[in-house]
Amino acid sequence: MNFKKNNSYLNNEILLDVCAMIGCGSIYSLAFVVFLEPAQISPGGVAGLAAVIHYLFNFLPTGVVLLILNVPLIISAWFKFGRDFIIKTLGATLSSSFFIDFFDFFLPKYNGDRILASLAGGGIMGCGLALVLMRGFTSGGTDIAARFIKERFPFVSLGRVLLVADSIVVIIAALAYRNIETALYSLMTLFTSSKVIDGLLYGLDRGKLFFIISSKAEVIKNKIFEKVERGVTSVKVSGGYTLNDTTLLLCAVRRHQVSKVFGTIKESDPKAFVIITEAGEIFGEGFKKTQ
Repeated sequence: MNFKKNNSYLNNEILLDVCAMIGCGSIYSLAFVVFLEPAQISPGGVAGLAAVIHYLFNFLPTGVVLLILNVPLIISAWFKFGRDFIIKTLGATLSSSFFIDFFDFFLPKYNGDRILASLAGGGIMGCGLALVLMRGFTSGGTDIAARFIKERFPFVSLGRVLLVADSIVVIIAALAYRNIETALYSLMTLFTSSKVIDGLLYGLDRGKLFFIISSKAEVIKNKIFEKVERGVTSVKVSGGYTLNDTTLLLCAVRRHQVSKVFGTIKESDPKAFVIITEAGEIFGEGFKKTQ
């Protein structure tokens, strides 16, 4: 029975990975073919470099160039980052390469305002990339190169490496297209894409965390539970300045509940000391499940 369950779970995971590869490739390619490439806006990374090479030389389709550029990176990473990760990344790369050339044959091209093209392209591109990131792998390209650099220089953040790599590609694209606005619109696209990715990966579970210090901690705790139906954790603390023992309340809430919780606190104790901070992702009862 356990073997059957494990086998079924494995099959489901493989199916989800394949769906993520196809979904990422098709959605990303839609943004690239319809909005970004016609407006000469670079999506950054290897795809942006492939578009520049196709524009300058036009001897191979963009999708084929994208695949050729990715192959050396994937081969180099095969023994470095694990077979499963690279196989999945290769699948996403093949999907993107195929759909870019496939869509290029029949999908209409948007030739309107470049600001709208950069926003739409970045938003759709972010949706596609989020699918593979949710499954724990990437679409290849600069993500793999950045991991190599991170191995060589561990003190450099991965995000900074990707930012530098994308910036270099954007500059190359601006020089190739001989249009400085290309760089500006490309940065807008990358910014939009990153915001969409963050929203999809963390937005549903992002919330706020309250730190509350009050002489009426017990009253506040009960009121929050009664009015907002959110649990509150009590921690005994000592003031660094007053040296008095007091109670610290911690309460995680969703964004739409912030004003109601804050109003409840001020109603119970107008002199309460309150800190509200971001909670990037919340796991547990009432929020995202860990399994």
